[in-house]
Amino acid sequence: MNLIALHEDERRHAEVFLRILRKLNENYKHGQTSDALDKFELKWHQIEHGQTWCAKHIQDDPFAAELCNNYPQFGSPLLDLQIHPRQRIKWTQDALVASQKLKQRNAEGLHLASLARAYRELGDNETSKTYYERALSIFQELDDTIGECKTLIGLGAINYGKAQYTEAEEKYKQALSIARAIDDELSESNCLSNLGSIYLQIGEFDKAEHFYKEALILSQKIQDKQGEGDRLGNLGAVYRVRGQYELALTYFERALEIASEIGDKKRQGTALGNLGNTYANTEQYEKALEYFMRSLVIAQELMDTRNESAWLGNIGTVYIELHQFETAVSYFDKALRLTREIGNKAGECNVLGNLASAYRHLRRFDEAMEYFSMALEIAQETKDRRRQSYVLGNLGNAYIASSIDKALECFNESISIARAIGDKRNESEQLANLGNAYTYLGEYEQAVEYLQEAGNNFKDLGLKQLLNETNRRLLAAKISLGSSENPEIE
Repeated sequence: MNLIALHEDERRHAEVFLRILRKLNENYKHGQTSDALDKFELKWHQIEHGQTWCAKHIQDDPFAAELCNNYPQFGSPLLDLQIHPRQRIKWTQDALVASQKLKQRNAEGLHLASLARAYRELGDNETSKTYYERALSIFQELDDTIGECKTLIGLGAINYGKAQYTEAEEKYKQALSIARAIDDELSESNCLSNLGSIYLQIGEFDKAEHFYKEALILSQKIQDKQGEGDRLGNLGAVYRVRGQYELALTYFERALEIASEIGDKKRQGTALGNLGNTYANTEQYEKALEYFMRSLVIAQELMDTRNESAWLGNIGTVYIELHQFETAVSYFDKALRLTREIGNKAGECNVLGNLASAYRHLRRFDEAMEYFSMALEIAQETKDRRRQSYVLGNLGNAYIASSIDKALECFNESISIARAIGDKRNESEQLANLGNAYTYLGEYEQAVEYLQEAGNNFKDLGLKQLLNETNRRLLAAKISLGSSENPEIE
């Protein structure tokens, strides 16, 4: 066979399997999930071969460039589920080159936004932000309001990940306004859900529940099963932090059913992990471990390093609760290695804090302080004020026995940050820590003042478990003070 004939055969192969990919993707979106996933697996190597050939001929064959430009778009969301973000990045970078060669500005914007999403999945927020900003510039230039709306949501998610809640809220509200103006109910649902997540983080649980419910209604209306499952999981998170564990389990189980129904392994892992967290909250540690292990297996199957490290960390926290501190350290060490491997600074900060707690329990205080300091350094470096506040609170607890002045300084700084970003829950937890510190000092009047304020906040937030724990400490402080007025404990 001569080279011209071979080129024509490869071109036909690439065109045919692009059509097949597009058809499978449409079938998946219209509910034929199992069939689409099975056929995708069967055809994958031929689809991959077609894309690879197109990418090699972008510069010398305009038709190959056109095909290459379309491969990522025609395969989403199926490709998002089935291939690793790094491979999606390769495909999308090829498509970006093709769109630039073909001078298709709208496609260029779409590819830039897709690259931003993939890098965000990998935890590389700075690269993600750069791509989102380039995409936004193109969409605004073309007056493409749909693209502008989705890109603003992505930029808001980056702000959210850095605990820049005011900036995130501003972008989500801007995107929500556009979504409603153009009647884009999918984006509207996403905006409402993302706003709910901000309010959940800053402790406005009633507001979070309201926005999640509005988003759920929209997802169900437009038959967006992925979105419906996500909103159910979001609502489960609200009920879990409120201590409404049975209700939380119901919502997480419904989210798991939907993820299984649509064949979304990543979302199955998330739902299983949420169930594990809820069982850990109710001190059912063996059951929590079972669910975390199932989440871990899925993350490893998907080569999802980000979630693999998260589930390893969660398993470690369960072993802390079981007082198996050396085992906890072994899981945290694995999680730390993975977070550093992928450059996930937020995850690294969390794991360092967990390692510090484990070493504190092992009475290896120098190592504990070293890890707390490393965690704080990352939180400050990444300007993640929420994590700064949490790490300072943990550092304060570590200082109580050795340097009470440093402990008080950490708690007060943590409270200051929590108030600045509107994180009512963490503010209240640090007020309770201050109360405990003053109890340790024997200064019971101040202890009562701070514990009382923390308890009132927990009551307003509907956090019964934290309220009862604080009221027990308040009762002890009042008895020491000689007061006969006792707080209510359920």
